[in-house]
Amino acid sequence: TSFTKTSIEEGKKYSVYIGDIFSEEQRDILIDVSFPSIKNPIEQYELLEIQVKYFNIIEAKTETIKGSIVIQRTAIESQRTSSSSMVTFASAKVDEQRNRVKTAKVMEEAQKLGDLGQLEQARNLLENCKVSIVQSRSAKTQTSAGLVADLDSCVTKMKSKADYEGFGSKNLSSHARQHWVQRGAACEMIDRDESQSFGFYETKAKLEAKKTWLSKVSK
Repeated sequence: TSFTKTSIEEGKKYSVYIGDIFSEEQRDILIDVSFPSIKNPIEQYELLEIQVKYFNIIEAKTETIKGSIVIQRTAIESQRTSSSSMVTFASAKVDEQRNRVKTAKVMEEAQKLGDLGQLEQARNLLENCKVSIVQSRSAKTQTSAGLVADLDSCVTKMKSKADYEGFGSKNLSSHARQHWVQRGAACEMIDRDESQSFGFYETKAKLEAKKTWLSKVSK
C-alpha cells in the first residue's frame, strides 16, 4: 500500500493511516502473512486481528471496530505426496487487488523512464504488466479489465516524446494515483472519459454531482 505504515511491533503489529474515506468508498489493503506449517487440519485458525479506528462525522465521535480473520487450515504439508499433487490459488478478489497494486507501481516506474526519455522501455514495461493481468486468475473481473484498458491508454499517450510531454506524463501520474488510493483522481475531463477504472472508483454521489455539473455546462 502507498498509505503511511508504522511498525508497532516488528513482524507482528502494524498500523496503516488511510486518511479520509467518503461515503460508499472502500480501501483494500493487501497483507503478506507467513505462518507455521501444521500436521493436522484446523477448522478455525485465527490468522490476523484487525482494529479500525475512525472519526464518524455524522455522529461526531471517534469509533473503533475490532475483528479477526479466520481461515481453515487443511494440513496440505501432511497430505502432499509430490511437489505438484496439490496446488492452491488466491481468490479472484485478492488477485485483482494484486493486479491493482502491480499496475500502480509499474505506472510510476514507466513515468520515471519516460522522464528520462526511455519511452520504448516504458512502453514495454506497461505492455508486460498488461500481459500478466490478462493471464491472471481475475482477468475477467471489472477491476482487472479496467486496469488493462488504462494500461493501453497510457501506452497510446507515450508513442512519441511530444505525446508524452503533452499528456502522457500527466496521464500516468493520474492513473497511478487513483489506483493507489482507489479514488477517481483523473487530472482532466478527457482523461476521466477515457479511463475505464475511473467509473468504478466513483461513488453514486460523485456521479450525480458530475451529471448536474455537465447539465449546467451544456445549457
